[in-house]
Amino acid sequence: MGWAGVETTTLWPEPPERGHPVLIVGASARAAAFGLRRAGWTPWTIDLFADADTRVLTRGRSRRIASRRYPCHLPNLARGWVPSDAAWLAVGGLENHPDVLEQIKACVTGPALGCSPEATRAVRDWRKLGPFLIRHHFAAPETRLDHAGVPCDGSWLLKPRASAGGRRVEPWRGRRLGNPSDWLWQQRIVGVAVSAVYRVGSSHDCQLVGITRQFHGLPGRPFLHRGNLAPWYPPLPTLHPELEGLGQRLTETFGLAGLFGVDGVLDSKGRFQVVEVNPRPPASAELFERGASRQTPALKWVAYAPRPLQLPDPPPLWWRDALERAVCLDPAPPTFADLPLPGTRFQTGDPFCSFLVPCEPNDNPASIDRALQPLDDLFNSLPSLDS
Repeated sequence: MGWAGVETTTLWPEPPERGHPVLIVGASARAAAFGLRRAGWTPWTIDLFADADTRVLTRGRSRRIASRRYPCHLPNLARGWVPSDAAWLAVGGLENHPDVLEQIKACVTGPALGCSPEATRAVRDWRKLGPFLIRHHFAAPETRLDHAGVPCDGSWLLKPRASAGGRRVEPWRGRRLGNPSDWLWQQRIVGVAVSAVYRVGSSHDCQLVGITRQFHGLPGRPFLHRGNLAPWYPPLPTLHPELEGLGQRLTETFGLAGLFGVDGVLDSKGRFQVVEVNPRPPASAELFERGASRQTPALKWVAYAPRPLQLPDPPPLWWRDALERAVCLDPAPPTFADLPLPGTRFQTGDPFCSFLVPCEPNDNPASIDRALQPLDDLFNSLPSLDS
């Protein structure tokens, strides 16, 4: 059992019959494919990577979309390829493209296992989300859709409206923008970055699956998403019921469904400040599905290449072991995931793989460093591109 009594064996609904197809589309489909396979679905995936373990989980029903064609050509790749009665699910990145979701929805006759295009469009619009938060007395940083009157001293953040994973987020210093309507400005809140993971059931009741501690930052990219520790237990007894209420209100007002997340910051006064709502399965959800609990918290960490390097072909032992665990649908960490194909080349800062590992029940840097030591060993063993 996980926090708040939520079962950790699966967070997904049962299929109408075992093996029913489900189309998963987005930047990376592997985590959702893992969970849905374990729940009895047959996943078909289209994403930016078509990683080795995704191909295994889908038994080859996996397509890669080139980044220059993402996301507009996703419907073209799905149409006529996936079974027409498939259910469908959008994962990370597509919350910013509800028009594409409308086209994906039209490719199949099965139900959505997550939020509808209409709900996604509404909850990602700060002109609707902002007044909702004020009306229901939830805290949030001031957010504006133009920079008139916004200080240029770094106390506000410049964020793409189509932001994902903290990419291209920066302190606002007043630089010239090509198209200001592509951006929003949000007051910077100093505090602890956290996220809430929710699951909406068939009766539209919203459960708080758990709270995670978020980590960000690479050199020169301070807001880039790095990973999550789950479950995380804040020292504030009032936070749990507050977040339960937030999830239920969001579900009732915007019609959210399936798994979704809310990113926020615990400020210096202990208030949860809502930074954004992600109407799709959060990356950290699989930690709860893999058995993370108060007794056995776990980290999910995105490993970025520390230098130009290449995954050898044939691949090393750690890669083969991780792939075998994917074949067996083994949920227990530690393990590597989002496995690149042998021979893949990486430049400094490219996403390399994910690492899921048990961790001590706290978030101090020494504990995190100890848990992540296998990643350092992994990268030290890989050849550089210039070697």
